[in-house]
Amino acid sequence: MKNDDLQTCYLDGKHFSLSEGKLFSELAAPVQRIIRVKHPKIKSTDFVCNRDILHYTLQHVDTLVQDDHKKLIKLDRRLAKTMTKANFKITDVNDVMKHSLTVGEKIANAVARFGGSWTFIIIFLIILATWMILNGMQLFGIHFDKYPFILLNLFLSCVAAIQAPIILMSQNRAADLDRMNAKNDYHVSLKSEQ
Repeated sequence: MKNDDLQTCYLDGKHFSLSEGKLFSELAAPVQRIIRVKHPKIKSTDFVCNRDILHYTLQHVDTLVQDDHKKLIKLDRRLAKTMTKANFKITDVNDVMKHSLTVGEKIANAVARFGGSWTFIIIFLIILATWMILNGMQLFGIHFDKYPFILLNLFLSCVAAIQAPIILMSQNRAADLDRMNAKNDYHVSLKSEQ
């Protein structure tokens, strides 16, 4: 190898072949900035050996890791502060609903549950059929509501008038349950995001 092929590293003054380093202008910008802090007079045509490039590249990586670590610590503090706020508590919705129901709300839920079942429909159809058969055919001499069954219509209207608001009360409780679940989902999503 000729001495003409050797390059002198600007940073440590040692001689290296051209393949054992790079020109300063070929280095990554962050590495150039770090080198310029210690060697402000370096020119873009000056040669830097691979060992020094590696040294300053590792310094740059170390700086990035430290910056990320600081950001992570700040984020952890912010997250811990946010999590301790009272409005960020996640509640057991079913437990809250179970313990906060009044007697009337429990009855409304039971009526809505029974009124929306096949058992209710079958019992109701049996009662209607029995009523119409007894009064229409006058079986056993029973004839208290002549055709067109005006008393039956009154009875059905009363059942509908009472049952509708009770079902609405139960649906209001279900809507409250949905709102509490949505609030919990929001808090869980926000915590996950943070």
